[in-house]
Amino acid sequence: MSRRWQFGRKTVSMSLVVTALASAWATAGLAQTTVTWDGSTDMTWTQPDSTSWSGATYESGNTAVFAGAGPGTVTISGTVTPGQVNVTSGSYTFSGGLGGSTPSSGLAKSGTGTLTLSGSAANTYQGVTTVSGGTLTLSKTSGVVAVPGDLSISGTGTMVVWTSNLDGQIGDTSAVTLNSPDGFFNGTGAATGAVTTTDTIGSLTVTAGQFTTGALSNWTVTGTGRFDGRNANARFAGASGSQISFGTLELVGMTGSGTDFTVPKLFFLGGNNASTVTTVTVGAGGLSLDGSILQLFRGTGAGNRVLLDGNVTVTGSSASQISTAAGGFESAPTTIGLSSTTGSHVRTFTVNDVTGSTAVDLTIAPVIANGSATPGGLTKAGAGTLVFEAANTYTGSTTVSAGTLTLAAAGSFASSPTITVESGGVLGLTSKTASGFTFGSGQTLAGSGSVALPTSGPGVSLLGTLAPGGGAVGTLAFTGAGTLAIGSATALQFGLGATGASDLVTLSTGTLAIGTGLLNFNDFAFTDLAGFGPGTYTLFSAGSITGSLGTTSGTVGGFDSTLAVSGGTELQLVVVPEPAGAAGWGIGLVMAGALARCRRR
Repeated sequence: MSRRWQFGRKTVSMSLVVTALASAWATAGLAQTTVTWDGSTDMTWTQPDSTSWSGATYESGNTAVFAGAGPGTVTISGTVTPGQVNVTSGSYTFSGGLGGSTPSSGLAKSGTGTLTLSGSAANTYQGVTTVSGGTLTLSKTSGVVAVPGDLSISGTGTMVVWTSNLDGQIGDTSAVTLNSPDGFFNGTGAATGAVTTTDTIGSLTVTAGQFTTGALSNWTVTGTGRFDGRNANARFAGASGSQISFGTLELVGMTGSGTDFTVPKLFFLGGNNASTVTTVTVGAGGLSLDGSILQLFRGTGAGNRVLLDGNVTVTGSSASQISTAAGGFESAPTTIGLSSTTGSHVRTFTVNDVTGSTAVDLTIAPVIANGSATPGGLTKAGAGTLVFEAANTYTGSTTVSAGTLTLAAAGSFASSPTITVESGGVLGLTSKTASGFTFGSGQTLAGSGSVALPTSGPGVSLLGTLAPGGGAVGTLAFTGAGTLAIGSATALQFGLGATGASDLVTLSTGTLAIGTGLLNFNDFAFTDLAGFGPGTYTLFSAGSITGSLGTTSGTVGGFDSTLAVSGGTELQLVVVPEPAGAAGWGIGLVMAGALARCRRR
């Protein structure tokens, strides 16, 4: 039972006296009592305030509780600085500037009602705004901060909404967390209630509930945006024409797909025409996919897109996708741009082997394009498998440094000038069975890794440059019982080293097709490496070689040299011991000596 005591003009309960005394000892007299307003009438809140409160006069540092049935309008006169504000029931509107007495002073909204933050004066308290029930409505003048610190949304069906298209309602460094099953951050339903706004926040973590950007909105998350669908219903909907940027974007267990916004664990970019292209820009922190699907909707004039200003990393225990959603507006491709800024940029896709050595770990369905890069290139790293499904248009180099990069039936990189498959890397062309695959005249295939041939169909043709190795003697291996076709349209760059060692192309079970008289000695550009000298250099080793050579002789490093097919399985370069012209020079010397002897006689 609580007893009441009279202190001057204040009448407070014994529990409040104890609280006040303890606070006085701790803070040299600053009051820490709890004052309550029942919301029976509207009020003007001043500091100090001896009206409207139950139990005591409100002073700076008090905990202010709003526990009435509401509705009530609380007009803040000047700025008040409570230690904490708790709205536990009813519906209220706070109009004016709400401050705080300490760095931890915050605002907590619970219960089923609605709390509206309005007015033209910014809230300045530094503590956390906690919404564990009902609705928090942001209704400050556009550009005026309603939530200055971190924002935590929890409970079931909890919502944070905007009354209209108001900008800058949340602090630029605020960390926003949404962990509310069936709850919403900017929206009242899966596809409704989201407003257009421009806002910058520090970070965003969604583990349950849906964040919707609103059509034509501009959202900037300077830090990490993390969407974790492993344990609850987390969703993201980028509405038509919205522009969203994340310093880092992490998707974990976001496995939903389709265009129904009620699908659990959905990360979805909407937009359906050229003027409402939705864009997600990922900053230097990069994109991380852990068993997730990032889904882009096709548009009528231009598809939605992701712009990468950082690298991509794939981890976890199940495969990930960057996919294209079909929904009736399918005339324009969706894209992955390799930069949002100009200049040469190379993005690394580190795809770890998350599902076993034979499984696909990341599939990319949209077109990979330069974005604003001039040009944009791509490096495949990690032990896993990356699949390109589209006809990509980026114009920078392609490097497979580890794992496997596979081109699906319609996949290509026709505008990439140099494709380098490094030792340990694999370029997979096994899906090119219908019409084969051609490296164009402006492309170079290089490196010391391996290329998996299609085992049926026309095979692979090289119209550009084939450059096995790279700086030192190396082997480029073509695997599978397929066909590699080369000829006079192919430029061949081979390095020749000591004791017959040279760059080598192998087709252990495949067929090397050299045409009939199409491949000539002068199609080769030989580089003399350290120790080069006469000998037999094997350039190609295949299961079989079909066709016949054209011109077969020439010089390499001043030595007479000859191309020859040996045993129907090897294409060799034979460099003879005598330098070109040396034998003739020796004969000339002999004849000159004989002539001199004749004259002396």
